[in-house]
Amino acid sequence: GFGIPADQLLMGLATYGPGWSGVNEPKFNVPSTGPSPPGPYTKEAGFYAYFEIMDLLTKGDAAGNSYDAYFDDATQTPFLYSPDAKVFISYDNAKGFTTKLELLAELGLAGAMVWSMDNDLFMTTDNPKNELQQLMSDFLAK
Repeated sequence: GFGIPADQLLMGLATYGPGWSGVNEPKFNVPSTGPSPPGPYTKEAGFYAYFEIMDLLTKGDAAGNSYDAYFDDATQTPFLYSPDAKVFISYDNAKGFTTKLELLAELGLAGAMVWSMDNDLFMTTDNPKNELQQLMSDFLAK
């Protein structure tokens, strides 16, 4: 696009996910009433670090609401949804990162960057440490 060669462009990958409240069904493009409650560590409404998202999936939130994982085939995007809290959170996981990295290779882009490193799984026993960054590094090293 705009005359810039593909081999001079980077793809941006996110280790965070936006969230919305007041969502009545688990799918994209439905109305919401506003941003989701803030994550327990990031403390910003409508924003969750990847490590917070993984905690929601495995442990639920502080109010005791559970979250279910979904995958939208049309957008190739994972998301969480809590029917009790009516909260929807879109994010990328290893599957989403892999899909995007395969597109990067197909398009012949120069590489990838991540925003932001500190939102990845930096302290974990259940998942690989820095799971998404390691996946990106391993893919780009091929």
